[in-house]
Amino acid sequence: GLPTGSQVLFRYIAVETGDNEIGDVKLIGSGGRHSISAWMPNLPVDITAMLMWQKLEVGEDFLEAKTLTYGAQVGRTAGLVGVYGGVAFDSVDLDVTYTSDAGADEPEEIHVEFDRETTVHLSLGATLKLGFVHLNGEYDHADQSSFAFGLGLGN
Repeated sequence: GLPTGSQVLFRYIAVETGDNEIGDVKLIGSGGRHSISAWMPNLPVDITAMLMWQKLEVGEDFLEAKTLTYGAQVGRTAGLVGVYGGVAFDSVDLDVTYTSDAGADEPEEIHVEFDRETTVHLSLGATLKLGFVHLNGEYDHADQSSFAFGLGLGN
């Protein structure tokens, strides 16, 4: 965290698969969240804006996926319970390159660029703070809706 309710996030994962056909996997990403409420202390709710970017590469040229997510959350905490809702927009760009030898005398390199797709998703969640233990549940509605549950330890 930073002053005035800001967070900067970085992620990096690299995995050597040992598979020559697939190749290694690398994920890099960055982003940030900022509390709008930090500038307006009399608001009855907490408002946060966020922006995230990441890039996934599989092999040297096999797959490259870039995502950009931006959105906002609104929440309120009363006693032991916090509730929140949010809206986010995801933009995904995907390119795939592979070699095909099906039905050809010579292997052929195939390159597919998928059209950039932007989708919206809505989130509803709640957190129960029991001292040192935090329990969280969230429903995310999008093209593929999901539930998430979490356990946190700390203040």
